[in-house]
Amino acid sequence: RQVPYIEPAYNRNVVDPFAIVRQVASALDAARAKGFIHRDVKPENILFRADGSVVLTDFGIARAEAGGTQMTGIGMSIGTPHYMSPEQARGHTVDGRADLYSLGVVLYEMLERKVPFEGQESMAIGIKHITEPVPGLMPDHAHWQPIIDRLMAKAPEDRFQTGAELITALDQLAAERALRLEADQQ
Repeated sequence: RQVPYIEPAYNRNVVDPFAIVRQVASALDAARAKGFIHRDVKPENILFRADGSVVLTDFGIARAEAGGTQMTGIGMSIGTPHYMSPEQARGHTVDGRADLYSLGVVLYEMLERKVPFEGQESMAIGIKHITEPVPGLMPDHAHWQPIIDRLMAKAPEDRFQTGAELITALDQLAAERALRLEADQQ
């Protein structure tokens, strides 16, 4: 099974975006700890085990972070255009923060049922990733906007720096949402 879209009402039969993003962020940190950058995080590469846990697959275009083997030349981009970070679209050197940007695109797509940037050609999509602001989420998903904005920040230094940092922010968001829901019920 591939990553499902998340229903606006958070239908209990649909996988929780918190769980998916947390598990992929953890997988990206594990890969990065071993010196690898995935470079092609997208729904097709996020699969589910029978128990519902997430598996990040297809490290076919991954590269070693510390120099090592590189499958592309300087100035070349590699990955899937709809999910590329701005630095990837430019053909610049990437690090683990590019993977977190791509995870932000995946999260956006799960919530909104569409990718944030569309275009007729790969180049047009890449230019949008580089120049256009992150689109706003629908009101039902507005509580995710700060996470999306930080994941998809144009400059890598403005993004979450690690998957662990993202997981901490997700836990904080979940706690805040739980408190708000509890207060609304009283």
